[in-house]
Amino acid sequence: MTVFKNCSSESSSVVLVNYTGPCQPNHDRLERHLPRLLNSDPDGSFSHGKFVELSLQQVSLINANYDGNVHGNIRAVISFGTLYVANCIIREVPESEFDGLFSSVSKTGSVNPDPLHPRGRSRSRGRRFRGRGQGRGQGRGFVPHPNKQCRTSFISTGNPNIDRSRLQAFLQNNGFQLTEETTIYRVTLKLNISGQLLKLEAVVVLDENFNLKYVNMPDIKWLCMNIVSASKDSSNRPYDCRFKIQSRAKRTVRQLKRESDDFADIIAKHQTMLLRTGDEVYGVHPDFLSRVRYMRK
Repeated sequence: MTVFKNCSSESSSVVLVNYTGPCQPNHDRLERHLPRLLNSDPDGSFSHGKFVELSLQQVSLINANYDGNVHGNIRAVISFGTLYVANCIIREVPESEFDGLFSSVSKTGSVNPDPLHPRGRSRSRGRRFRGRGQGRGQGRGFVPHPNKQCRTSFISTGNPNIDRSRLQAFLQNNGFQLTEETTIYRVTLKLNISGQLLKLEAVVVLDENFNLKYVNMPDIKWLCMNIVSASKDSSNRPYDCRFKIQSRAKRTVRQLKRESDDFADIIAKHQTMLLRTGDEVYGVHPDFLSRVRYMRK
């Protein structure tokens, strides 16, 4: 996880504008905002130079530690959409203290399950930040009440203004070749191991005919960053993107059958896991509804 922190300047600030676009269903009752950086400091933690520097540091860490036999296949994923903030009572905050909005001052608040369950939840970071002229140990943070802790979520959408040919040309120029184009269904659900429902999630992958292809075990996230457009406003233009480098171990159907006690329901009911008409999915079967968090075609 790449974290940006500014220790040298407080001239920049993050302002929040109202957000009225689509969101997680359980966020409908909340006031939502779009973060936007004002007066960007070229030496600050959100600058282009710092972004490149910290990203390359993380890439070096991956090169030094990644082992395909242990961590599974590694891949990069780019998602376009909109990042928004909920439960934020402050409309403008110095750049150096923005992370403090997502910190919790209560141990109870940090261990209680998030009642909102946003897909793109930010991890709580127990940091305190010094204001201008304050000494060490006199930290002041923009920290709301634990029950109203700030959350972020990322709504993935297509961006009609993205020119895919540039990305394809970049990949081809660096030795990549298109091998196949397929349609698959990816169902994210909680694992049920030895009769115990875990918080860990796996991804059940079905082919275009809803046959079981394999199960991806929980991701190892080597790098995860949100890139937020400076010009985004309440018109909900999907100009943000999320970039991740991650790896995961994969269980084939043959391996799953050897572990039939843990994956028996998936093997037996994968064809009916999703409620569908033809190839159009409209819901999740009641037997899996409490375990499934997300489905993507």
